[in-house]
Amino acid sequence: MKPLVCDFSGVYREQKFCSGENAEKFSWLDCSQIRGTDCYLDDEAKSEIQKLFAQEGWRNLHWIDSGNYHYLSKLWTDFVDEKFNLLILDHHSDMQAPAFGNVLSCGGWVRSALEENSNLQRVFLFGVREDHVRAIDEKFRSRIVAFSEGECSLENVLPKISESLSLENFPVYISIDKDVLPENELKTNWDAGSLPLDAALKICEKFLQASELLGVDVCGEPSLQSAFDAAENLERSSFANEKILQFFENHQKKPKP
Repeated sequence: MKPLVCDFSGVYREQKFCSGENAEKFSWLDCSQIRGTDCYLDDEAKSEIQKLFAQEGWRNLHWIDSGNYHYLSKLWTDFVDEKFNLLILDHHSDMQAPAFGNVLSCGGWVRSALEENSNLQRVFLFGVREDHVRAIDEKFRSRIVAFSEGECSLENVLPKISESLSLENFPVYISIDKDVLPENELKTNWDAGSLPLDAALKICEKFLQASELLGVDVCGEPSLQSAFDAAENLERSSFANEKILQFFENHQKKPKP
């Protein structure tokens, strides 16, 4: 089944990996007219997007626009009907408590998933800011394995991944926010991390050596409005997306959960 592009901002239409002659290789979901989606997802927009996702059906690969829409990972993983682990490569923990009510947000979707999804067993976080790791709520710590960006050398993390998965392993869903990358590889609309893409994919590969792959989503697209070097940055983002696409196409994927 074709990878799905969730188009909120129009940024994918400016990237070669999925536009022009490559556009037909993807299914496109136009979300640009849905209000109440930027960083926070209101109830009406949530209902509309859930219906769209249900109509589209499960895809193994989803591109979900900038980090402002990372909460879509929560909606995709809600489809998983078996016990699973969640691997996240992100410069932020996305575990903030909601500022008001129970609104789903890009900064709190992991917390929401842990609270609401009984199938979610453990969350593995890589490349996260040190202060975000320290701020993880104590009540979630037994279900989270977090490696801050300063701890993410492959020599350090790869053996620990093997150790963790040898104790209790489940199929894995992978979520990549490209703000985990260093700024010399890509400038997103959020502060940059320091984990190179090649290292991020080696971490993914280590999981896939031990775990069945359920699906993948990718966010962290740059802003079309703010970057003074927008054309170069969009090219870098497209290059990263193409590399991610090729990597996961080369790995066996599980059919719809």
